[in-house]
Amino acid sequence: MSLADYMSPNLILFSSSKTRHDILHALVDLCYQEGRLLDKQLFYQAIIDREQVISTAIGRGIAVPHATLSAYETFFIAIA
Repeated sequence: MSLADYMSPNLILFSSSKTRHDILHALVDLCYQEGRLLDKQLFYQAIIDREQVISTAIGRGIAVPHATLSAYETFFIAIA
């Protein structure tokens, strides 16, 4: 499988938001609207908890926030 197998044009967000939390909320909302999430607040909190362990920021406004929850068996990618 390639990375493209986990991506969907429906999970690409163009945003003018400037804060990390605004963008993460918008991405989680998008994933929820597309039927990828059962509980968007739980998923958002899992991402925030993961970020508190160590930041996923790469630099120059690029980051790879992610979370793993046992209730989800599938992998997906959302991009902002």
